[in-house]
Amino acid sequence: MSRRHIGLWVGVVLGVALVGCRSYDAQPTAVQQKAPSYCLSDGADIGSDGGSLNCGPYTLTVPAGALSYTAHLTMDQETCGEWPVVLGPEGTQFMTPVRLDFDASSEPNPAAMTVAWWNPSTSQWVDQATSHDGDVVSANISHFSRWVIN
Repeated sequence: MSRRHIGLWVGVVLGVALVGCRSYDAQPTAVQQKAPSYCLSDGADIGSDGGSLNCGPYTLTVPAGALSYTAHLTMDQETCGEWPVVLGPEGTQFMTPVRLDFDASSEPNPAAMTVAWWNPSTSQWVDQATSHDGDVVSANISHFSRWVIN
């Protein structure tokens, strides 16, 4: 083997060794997690004075006194063109009910639809007392979860 070939091999071996080395005091890098993407979304800081979220066909109305603290509330359409909406933070409880409205004008018979929430412990939708005002289907709710009309 010629000196030229030996020099080339030494360079390759050193290059591989340097690439494989890392400092033991190097800090691990954080893994970035991709945030879920939703079709429609709204969020706001809502406190004891109440407030509302509006997200396409969904409206959430929080009356004064329903919360005793300020929280960042969110409303996200789970799948484009489908009814499930995720209200967050999940598990939020209210001192008085809040109103969740669905504009069901795109449905053939909104008057026959019912509001329901997803119960993960039973893996079932739980129907709620539902009111109808024209094409708007509504329920007074006391907690956040996944909600739908069906």
